[in-house]
Amino acid sequence: MADMVKSLAEVEAPHEEEDLFNNSLKDLSNHSSWITTYQKFSLNTTLVAEVRPIELSGPADPLSPDPEASCRFVEGILHSDTPLIFSHEQLEQAALSEALLRLLPGESLWTPIRTQKGSRLVLVADKLFHAEPICRLT
Repeated sequence: MADMVKSLAEVEAPHEEEDLFNNSLKDLSNHSSWITTYQKFSLNTTLVAEVRPIELSGPADPLSPDPEASCRFVEGILHSDTPLIFSHEQLEQAALSEALLRLLPGESLWTPIRTQKGSRLVLVADKLFHAEPICRLT
């Protein structure tokens, strides 16, 4: 991979920039079969297939049984400065999707992941297969 990287100070003409770009793409194509194999076999699990279509409802979501409850739930997480632990019953009260409720039969920890531009995603963790309590994650 290091052979593919060339110092920009050594690039003198636009012609060389084009060659550098094309050679990098050619080298990358030699590695694409490994990338494709990794993506196909490591990410193609039942859990990923179940999680991928799940969305947290917003205030204008017509499919949510109670858009206001789910919106309050999500806003509470996004504005929290600490991870929050919810029981399955609390998740049901928040009017989350049945698909998500099936994946989280016990307590789960929810926390926002923030960047300089604000909250970007919500991390959800459970300890369904571990004996120690989920509060140990906080």
